[in-house]
Amino acid sequence: MAETINKKVIKNDGVADRDREKRFSWLKDVQTITSQKKQRKKKILPVSSVCPLCDSNVTRVSYKDVYLLKRFMSIRGKIVGRNKSGMCSKHQRSLSRAIKRARQMSLVSFVNQD
Repeated sequence: MAETINKKVIKNDGVADRDREKRFSWLKDVQTITSQKKQRKKKILPVSSVCPLCDSNVTRVSYKDVYLLKRFMSIRGKIVGRNKSGMCSKHQRSLSRAIKRARQMSLVSFVNQD
């Protein structure tokens, strides 16, 4: 059998295979190291299946209600995602819009002040 590499024909008599093994011996070491690493499991947080705003019959999220907005923000000032807060998509959109408006009005800080 013959292989063409960079427009050259190399006969596969075993010499090329030994050279290839020498050149790529580090690759086998990397593969064994990565297979030996422990796989991290993601923590699954229990979330209620009902949206907290739907449950309390909130029809509109106002940017003026700072205490409500801070409930759905992280310690660093980021907006908490739906999978952690348990919000429905309708209220999550309106909440993120209200948080962004409150940030512009300086009612809520952009980042934590540590």
